[in-house]
Amino acid sequence: MGKTDITHIGRWTDEELKLLLGTVAEKDKIENEDEIVKIIEGLRETVKEGTYGNYKFATLAQETVTPIRNSMDNIMRILEILDNSMKNNEKIVEFAKPALQEVLASAHEHRQSTYRSMTIGARVLRVTDAVLNMRNKAINIVKKMMLDNKVSMRLAAIEVVNNIGKSFMGAGGGEKPLKDRIIEEKKISLILLKTAIL
Repeated sequence: MGKTDITHIGRWTDEELKLLLGTVAEKDKIENEDEIVKIIEGLRETVKEGTYGNYKFATLAQETVTPIRNSMDNIMRILEILDNSMKNNEKIVEFAKPALQEVLASAHEHRQSTYRSMTIGARVLRVTDAVLNMRNKAINIVKKMMLDNKVSMRLAAIEVVNNIGKSFMGAGGGEKPLKDRIIEEKKISLILLKTAIL
């Protein structure tokens, strides 16, 4: 893939941006991780945000990693890129924060539409090895952010920790298969946070 002209990004539609970021996870299409990071940086700086959630950069970041609409392989690929890029790139945190919050949620937005209507609700994930590996990767990234020497990185990590286990459409009730795992993640994160502060 050749160099990406990110000056064009501000004129792209929402669907085009989702398609672009979707290629981030496809190993055969983009080989250079620096190019991917450049795309993400360009999105943050050039995309104009609208009033509604689906026109915001954070929503775009969440869309790239939501387990409801992406394969686990693609999500792990994106998390790996974030992990590799975070140390030397402070700008990437603006993408990483909402993406990590989405991965570590207890339930995710589910949309179903017909020509007459659209139904929006929340869907939980079952406890599987793939889901646990995904969450473990995200938690490891958050740990690194907490121990980073940049204040912006640590503040972003605190926000992510504060949102671990939150559900789309609020805390809510109902079934929570990942409840025990989420409790453990919060405990580990809070212990590390105290260490980082002290």
